[in-house]
Amino acid sequence: MGRIKLKILGGFEAAVDEETPLKFDTDIDRALFVYLVAAANRPLRRGSLVGLFWPEKTEAHARHSLCQAIHSLRKQLHSQPVSDPFEVTPQTILFRLQDPSGMDYYEFDQILFACEQHCVNLDITCQACLERLERAAELYHGDYCAGLTIKKCETFEEWLCLQRETYRLKYVRILDLLVNGLCSIGDIDKALAYAYHKIFLDPYDETGQRKVIQLLMKLGRRKKAIEQYEVLRHLLATELNIPPAKETIDLYEQLLYQP
Repeated sequence: MGRIKLKILGGFEAAVDEETPLKFDTDIDRALFVYLVAAANRPLRRGSLVGLFWPEKTEAHARHSLCQAIHSLRKQLHSQPVSDPFEVTPQTILFRLQDPSGMDYYEFDQILFACEQHCVNLDITCQACLERLERAAELYHGDYCAGLTIKKCETFEEWLCLQRETYRLKYVRILDLLVNGLCSIGDIDKALAYAYHKIFLDPYDETGQRKVIQLLMKLGRRKKAIEQYEVLRHLLATELNIPPAKETIDLYEQLLYQP
């Protein structure tokens, strides 16, 4: 039995068993598939779907477009060794997903959940958990469905923005757990690499910037730590017209007097 594979953390790739790519005629078809997968095993009303993806069309035209999109996807899946995942009624459409393990976001979520359950105090020094979190960090290549945008579908765009923010925050959470956990076991070099990932995501995050400076100090890279502070100070001054926070300035002054 074939398995549907979907990679949406940083782009969009859909296939059956990584061998047969699923093809979509339009971005709306692609967006509809993503939305159906996200709502897997829950019936969705046709009226809601046409309102999400064809808000400017007449009811009849929008319903026809929905039927065409479902027919196209169903036809592709029928040609592969995968059971028909659709359950369609005149009122609802349900996408069945019995095996979600081929979805990158599902694996990402499962890793974070398992590690937080295993290390309930969130002091993750368990080697197995750290390795799993590194795997989760590898899965995140960027925003949820990066590059996908559907003009004039404002409700869908709001949903997509929420998904992107949710997974970005989860990724930040994973980076924090990795940095703190790796520091705890003395792997400062690797902790620094993930700390850099975090400030690359948000260079205005002073907490993250201070962590990078502190790790550079621990590694004895004083000159590099000073350069990092100067980069931050210049960024805040030119982009936001503000100085660094007191905690950051205090860290810098401590750095200056460090032997």
